[in-house]
Amino acid sequence: MLAGEGVAVLPLYMIEAELRAGRLRRVFPGVALLLDYFRLLYRDHDPRQAVYRALAAELARTPIA
Repeated sequence: MLAGEGVAVLPLYMIEAELRAGRLRRVFPGVALLLDYFRLLYRDHDPRQAVYRALAAELARTPIA
């Protein structure tokens, strides 16, 4: 997201500094999310699919703190 190549749904507490600095912006500021967990989404048949799967495996091993 910081590279300008995507959209993410992230807990506000994790990105407050980036929002204040203007490095990220809220796409739907009026939407209140009710759950606090991550999903990694990517396009089917994306040439970087192996990278995303490796990232997903690493994220699954890392607790959200």
